[in-house]
Amino acid sequence: MITWSRNTPFEATDTLQETWTYHEDGHQKSIPVEIFLGKPIDIVSLKKENIEDFASKIDSISQSRKNLYQDTSLEHVMVCPVCSSSTDTATKIIKIYGAQYCRCNYCTHHFVLDRLSQKAIEEFYTSNQTYQSTYADPETLQKRLKDISLPKARWTIERFEHLVGQKPKKILDVGTGSGHFVHACRTLGIEADGLEISQSGVKFCKDIFGIKLIQKDFITEWESLGDYDIITFWGVIEHVPGPVIMLKTAAQLLDKKPSMIVTEVPRWACFGTEVQKLFPTSIIRHLDPLGHIQMFTDSSLATTFLKGGFEPNAAWYFGMDYYELLVQTAHHLGDKNILETMKSYINPIQNALDHSRSVDTIVLAGTSTQAE
Repeated sequence: MITWSRNTPFEATDTLQETWTYHEDGHQKSIPVEIFLGKPIDIVSLKKENIEDFASKIDSISQSRKNLYQDTSLEHVMVCPVCSSSTDTATKIIKIYGAQYCRCNYCTHHFVLDRLSQKAIEEFYTSNQTYQSTYADPETLQKRLKDISLPKARWTIERFEHLVGQKPKKILDVGTGSGHFVHACRTLGIEADGLEISQSGVKFCKDIFGIKLIQKDFITEWESLGDYDIITFWGVIEHVPGPVIMLKTAAQLLDKKPSMIVTEVPRWACFGTEVQKLFPTSIIRHLDPLGHIQMFTDSSLATTFLKGGFEPNAAWYFGMDYYELLVQTAHHLGDKNILETMKSYINPIQNALDHSRSVDTIVLAGTSTQAE
């Protein structure tokens, strides 16, 4: 069993240096980890369609999830997806649309206990056009690139330079969606490829960016992929039954050379989770039991890295937690004006949450434990 502790400064500045220590079977190791807090964003503009159609999205998402989780062919998760301990000892936390989230009492990971099969999950992401629609909206394209994709690309490149001592030559973005991150990397002068199974995402990327994405299965076809310095998983490993397997595959592809992986995942322990626990019948993101079958704690994500063959070196915390409170309040009070009235307060209040790390998202970067 792996447990984690951290040594951190009292003052939460935008960047700080921590020490993360893991303990396993009497052995312990301390790792220096750079911490980055906050990412301002005009979330109301990016989520305009969601706000206007929030009620209809609730109806659509809640009904589809309820139908899926009433299916008798669901797979019962026998062992924790991170530490492989028996789920017989897991604690049931909350049901969302009929799906049971539970907590592993050994590694603190949270996950859906009875989930869709691997095949059903792949079929959904391959063919579903609604899921990609938010990210493939031409009206918000430039704003999404400016506020989301380019900052992530810069952060990734800078972390690699800091950790390895040189610029990356080539990046592979696994589960790239509509290709925004790949386009951002190329805009910054870094060669990048994207791997995607969604037909609508592949089409959007080709039509809008002129980039042909790779349509292969990362787990089974990794040997046919090219030579990369960085592999990124932006909002990916929370969707798959085996997050550790994804990282082990990345370690094989990177082949022991100086390299880095980056993952972005939803955090269980955050203000946004507590808001959604109060409003479990109107969830369209975060605790979505189809999109997020895995919900990470900092500890369970760090353990996923270790088991996958990587050590964490840099973490970036930010979120949409205050936006979540406002949109839920607006919906339940039937007053859309709340968002317009309060939008100028979103970034300052979210910034305070970011600096307290009560946020729904963490990006973690790490280097291989087997690097030569």
